[in-house]
Formats: sequence, C-alpha cells, structure tokens
Amino acid sequence: MEKSNITTAPSSRRPFDGTGVRRISGRPFKIGTWNVRSLNSPEKIYNVCKEMDRLHIDILGLSDVRWKHHGEHRVDGNHTMFYSGSEESSNMYGVAVIVNTKSLGTHVTFVPESNRAMMIQIQSKPRNLNIIQLYAPTTEGSDEDVEEFYRQAELLIKATKKHDINIILGDMNAKVGRREVKGTVGKHGLGERNDRGDRLVQFCQDQDLVIMNTYFQLPPRRLYTWTSPRHRPDQIIRNQIDYIMINSRFKNCVKSAKTYPGADIRSDHNPVVAEILLVLKKIRKRRINVVNIRKINDKNCRSEVVREINEWAAEAKQSQETVEQQWYKLKTKVHIINANILKPDKWVAKEPWMTEKIYQLMEKRRLHKNDKLYKTIDREIRREVRYARNSWYRKKCDHLEVLHNKHDAFNLHKEIRAMKNLEVKTLSLHAFRSMALLALLRNVNRTDIQATQINIFIKTNICPEGKTNPGSSASV
Repeated sequence: MEKSNITTAPSSRRPFDGTGVRRISGRPFKIGTWNVRSLNSPEKIYNVCKEMDRLHIDILGLSDVRWKHHGEHRVDGNHTMFYSGSEESSNMYGVAVIVNTKSLGTHVTFVPESNRAMMIQIQSKPRNLNIIQLYAPTTEGSDEDVEEFYRQAELLIKATKKHDINIILGDMNAKVGRREVKGTVGKHGLGERNDRGDRLVQFCQDQDLVIMNTYFQLPPRRLYTWTSPRHRPDQIIRNQIDYIMINSRFKNCVKSAKTYPGADIRSDHNPVVAEILLVLKKIRKRRINVVNIRKINDKNCRSEVVREINEWAAEAKQSQETVEQQWYKLKTKVHIINANILKPDKWVAKEPWMTEKIYQLMEKRRLHKNDKLYKTIDREIRREVRYARNSWYRKKCDHLEVLHNKHDAFNLHKEIRAMKNLEVKTLSLHAFRSMALLALLRNVNRTDIQATQINIFIKTNICPEGKTNPGSSASV
C-alpha cells in the first residue's frame, strides 16, 4: 500500500515527532497583602498567622508593621516572617512578608531596602518568583517622599532578572479607579483616580506591570481595601488603595484577585489576595507528626495517658509474648495516645504565654461587626494577653533569680539564652555586647553580668501597661 502523505496531528500532549512530553502542572498559590496597622502588640503576629491559615494564604505581605531594623523571625513551625524597618530610633512605617514554609517548602532569599520597601526571592520553575512589598507615603507625605519611595521600588525591580516573575504588592495610598488604561489598569476598579493614582499608573507603565485587582469583575465589597474613620452607614467612605501587580507577560498566571472583608486584626484595611498558578521547587523534608505535649500538664489528659499505659502494662504482664511483640504493642499504644489524647488543638499556642482562650476571643472578635461589641471583645483580648504574658515572664524571672542566688551559672546562662530565642525583634541591644566586652577587659564576674541582664530583661518585657517595648529584646 502506498504511504499516505497526510500527517495526522498528534494529541496536544505530544509534538509532531511523537516524542512524549512530561507536563508539570502548577498548583494555585494564594499571595496577598495587608496593612496591619502595627504589630507591636504581642498577640497580633499570631492573629495574622491564624488568618493566613483560615484563608489558606501561602505568602502575605504586610504594611505598617512598625518594627525596628530588619531580619528574619520564625513565628512558629509553619510561618517565617521577613521584615524591614527603620534603622533609626523611630519605629515608623515598616514592611514585612510572612511565608508559609509548610506549603512552599523552598528556599527564600531576603533583600531589605528600607522601612517602605523590601523583597524576597522564591525559587520556582521555570523562573524565580520575586515578591516586592511596598508601603507608600500617605496623602500627608510630600512629593519628594513619594518620588523617593518609587525610586526605592525601581531599585528593587532593577535587581531582578528580566525573565523572573515579579509580584509587587502593598498599600500604595493611591486610587486608580475604574478608568481603564490598556495593558496596565482594568475597568473593574473602584472609585475615581486621584493624583497619586496617576503616579502609580505611570510607575506601572514604566515597569511593564499590570494591576491585577482591577481586572476581575466583583461586587464592591470584594474590591474596597480601606475604610475611612469617617465611614457611617449613611455615609459610605471606602476606597481601593492596596494593590497586587505583576509583569504583564505573566498576568495570565493570576486566576483571581479580591479582598476578604471578614478578616480581622484590628485594622481599617482588608487583605487583598490573588490566586496564582505556579510550580515551585520543593525541598523535601521528613514529616514529623505534631504532638501537643503541653496537654500532659492537664490533670484529665495525664490521667487518660496513665490509664492507657497501665492497660498496656497489665496485658504485657499476663501475656507470654516476646520482647519484640511487646515493644510493638507499646509503640502502637503511644501512637494511639498521640493521635487521640495529645493531638494538637485547632490553634496551638505559638508562644508559651499564648492560650487557647486568646485565640477563641480573636475568632469571636472577627465574627462581630457591631462596633460596641467589637471594642469590648478587643479590650478583653488585650487584658488577657497582658495578664498571660506578664504572668509567664514573672515566673521565668523568679526562676532566674533563684538560679542566680544558687550561683548556678550554667543553668542561668542556659535559661537566658532560651528566653532570648523566644523574643521577636532583631538584636539591637548594644548594651549587652558592651557589657560582655567590659567583662572580658576588666575580668568582671560573669554572674554579675547575667544579673544585670535579668534586671534589663524584666524592665524591657514587663511594662505596667503590658505592652512590648518596640525594638527591644533580651540577649546574651
């Protein structure tokens, strides 16, 4: 039979030469931004992580963090925060990005620029993902401040490679409105454009960026990001000033972009979250089953554990099984105890002083839209945080004083280092370093240095109002 000259097109998964192609499909990641109006209150960072878990957000940029200096802080086993603040004594402004390390599982590079701009780079395929978090000056800022801000943003973008995916997000304090600009602004924005909005559009055009939360047709409650203090039921004042932007060539990666007005952290802003399709390089880690070992301190849990172990001991005493068989049954019993009795709660306390009651109050506050009830619950949360935190620190400091009086320098030093690792901010206490230097030069007794550290630690962490001292932490 004569061979036909007609070539049948293969399936979409195979080229014309018939070679098999391995398709790597990405999964949607949620990337958002939120003006949190300060994270100086000790419980707010855990409130943010709780909302990230509830909304399934993988990467969340934060504006107006108000932390000094820059650094990396591991919030808990699943969340790591990279923050960039002021290097001066003031803790104004500040930006940060919280990464859900459990869902991403990849390498992150951190580049701080200022207290208004920072970047993290995440390894992904076939190109890296750059997240740039920004916080623009408000309307009270001068034109010089605005131009300096955009200059810093341009420097971060220039530091990236042309083929990388750049996602720029943050509180831009600008209204682009619903007036469409082809290739830059969609026709589904909110409100009317102002002068700062024109400057933002110009910045996006210069950097070939697309403002994604203006491209999806949504109801107004899914568009507004900020509520004015003058907002009333009869006078609605809501604006769209927080944005998520991406390179125009990768805009099809964004499947949705909308706000979540139900999220709560005692802020007048709503988080903006975009769903983006990406393939990230996974760093495989051994999975460890999580157990809430603190439950063993509860009398009821402890009695249940004792009962389960006694049941195993009684059976082992009467049985004629080998040692290996008894060991296997004991191991099975321990797994059952971990799964049924010591299983983690819905929100496990990330700090020793954080309690389940505080998390429940946060959820209760989130569900209340009545201003009076909201403020009442908020005051109750602050009282509970103040009491729990101060009680824990006082007990710790009493224990340190006991060790100091016993001249137990080894355990005293160990406890101080453990408490230092619990602290939130980067180390900026030059006093401790200078004291350590004096100890070396003048041969001062090491326990005297530690006693001074304890006193400073008490003054720093236990305030009469129960508030943290921004930018302060205990160190050795």
